Amino acid sequence: MFNPIKKIHALKHELKEEKDCVILNGPFKKMKYINCAIGSTIFPKIIGSYESILTDWITEISDKKYSTFVDVGCAEGYYAVGVAKKNPKIKVIAFDIDKDARKLCKDLAKLNNCKNVVVKEKITHNFINKLPKKTLILCDIEGGETSLLDPKKAPNLYNLDMIVELHDVFGKKILLTMLNRFSTTHKIEIVSDVAPNEKDYDFGKYKKGNNLLDEKRYLTSIWLRLTSKKKKTKK
Repeated sequence: MFNPIKKIHALKHELKEEKDCVILNGPFKKMKYINCAIGSTIFPKIIGSYESILTDWITEISDKKYSTFVDVGCAEGYYAVGVAKKNPKIKVIAFDIDKDARKLCKDLAKLNNCKNVVVKEKITHNFINKLPKKTLILCDIEGGETSLLDPKKAPNLYNLDMIVELHDVFGKKILLTMLNRFSTTHKIEIVSDVAPNEKDYDFGKYKKGNNLLDEKRYLTSIWLRLTSKKKKTKK
């Protein structure tokens, strides 16, 4: 009897034997990757299907010519290093409170020769208030988004663009809070998870049909893109 879980474990073991991996599809196609992930499954990142609902938004970062990209909850650096590699002139600042995540993010940046990535532990409201207007914040911090993205404590948020994963599973009515805070100052777009189709992806040496695209999420993820209505400057 075929056991997909056993098969995935076998593939993970095989992956650990590889020194360097390469992303096969998606916005970071051909980027070198490490053989493990923090807080997520590794194969959707290697295949390039990870959080595919964000693909268009991530791709558009290059067109918007941001000067700074801030990744809060960077894990091992999928977005931080991916954006840095595609946009070598952008300054990338990645935050994570997990020391293993910070080490892996630095390793991933080094692997891809991205010298425009700085990795730090904790972000503060004071830090946010000093960011230039041409900044995009990507925030995925497991329910802490309303505490961090509070314009009363960081009014500069009204000038900045944001992509935020909401974690209303924690019962904080996060979506309503974010809409109330930013609906007058930002254009707000909302998307939720859509299961990727295997037919849309090149699996390389990995075989389809092994649940490799499964991100092991228990609830549907909701993301917001908030684009500031204030005119951007070159600063």
